[in-house]
Amino acid sequence: MEVELKYTITDDLIADRILNDPTLNKIKEPGSENTINMYSLYYDTIDYDLSKAKIAFRMRKENDKIQATVKWDGKVENGKHAREEINLALNDTTYMNNPTIEIFSKSPVEEKLVESSKGKRLIPIMKMDFVRNQFRVDDGEIICEVSVDKGQIIVGKAKTQISELEVELFLGKEEKLVKLGEELAKKYNLVPENQSKFEKGMELV
Repeated sequence: MEVELKYTITDDLIADRILNDPTLNKIKEPGSENTINMYSLYYDTIDYDLSKAKIAFRMRKENDKIQATVKWDGKVENGKHAREEINLALNDTTYMNNPTIEIFSKSPVEEKLVESSKGKRLIPIMKMDFVRNQFRVDDGEIICEVSVDKGQIIVGKAKTQISELEVELFLGKEEKLVKLGEELAKKYNLVPENQSKFEKGMELV
C-alpha cells in the first residue's frame, strides 16, 4: 500500500525553498538527496479497459534504471493518496516500449490485469517527462520521502505541466504524515492535489 501526500506548487521559488527548508534539513537523512530524470510511458488497451477498471500500468526509466509499476484501488482525501502498488525492477530495456501483462505474472495483481485487459495487447496512451528532486526525512516517529517534481505530461500534441510536492510515507503513522503535510502546506501556501499525474493525463486523453 502506497500512502503519500500531494500538493500543487505554483512558484519555482517555493519549490527551491521547500528543498532547502531548515526544519526538514534538521531531520534529513544524510546522503539521501537525489535528482532523478523520470521518463514514463503509460499503457492501456485500445479500448482503455485498464483505465475503466481504475488500473494504471506504467513503464518508467529512472535515470538509467527501468521499472514496471501497476497501481489500483486508489482512495483520495484532501491530498492524501492511498492505493495498492507493485513495482518491478527490469533488466531488459525492450520492455520499456513493448510491455505485456506477463511482466506481473505470479504477482498479486496478475489475475486483475488478465481479467481487466480482456486479452488485448497494450499500447502507449501517454508519456511523462519530469525531474524529481528528493530526499528522505526521519524525525524518530516517521520516515518519509520528500519529492519535488517538475516537468510535463504529454498526450499527442497536448501537454500539461507537472509542478508538485509529494511526501510519501515509508514508516510510521499516517496521522504524523498528515501533520507534516499540513505544516508544509501552511508554511508555503500549498494547495492539496487530489488528482494523480495519471488522472491529469487521462483528462488529456
